[in-house]
Amino acid sequence: MLQTAHHECTGSSSTANCELHLIVPEMVSHLWSSVEGELSRAMLSHDMDTDSLLTLCEAGDAQLWVIVSPTGGIVFTFATELITHLTGWKTTRITYGAGSNLDAMRMLMPQLEAWAVSQGCNNIEICGRRGWARVFPDYEVALTVFSKEF
Repeated sequence: MLQTAHHECTGSSSTANCELHLIVPEMVSHLWSSVEGELSRAMLSHDMDTDSLLTLCEAGDAQLWVIVSPTGGIVFTFATELITHLTGWKTTRITYGAGSNLDAMRMLMPQLEAWAVSQGCNNIEICGRRGWARVFPDYEVALTVFSKEF
């Protein structure tokens, strides 16, 4: 069910031995009920809902990731998408993420970065709340999006 991208994080006892897993598209629906609630908390806009994200992940157009604790529980989940720009520049974009152990996400980010490089990506973007800047201070705030609903 789980495809291990890379695993084993070190750090505090709450993140030690956590594992990062990329879920293969064929298994997304089997795991969805365990992550849907957390992912819905991360969806702030009206352009995405959990049903649509499920469809994208099952089709392989988005990637579902989970971070699993040593006891087997999912402590963080997030989605990514691979974007190839017209210039050929390729980006891994983290689109939605939520969970109870943000430290595990921070500790495992280098493994996600390595996966992005293996996919031919030139960078990673994190799309989310402003608070992500505190979690990943080595990431530059490149864009702020302003929106007005009618």
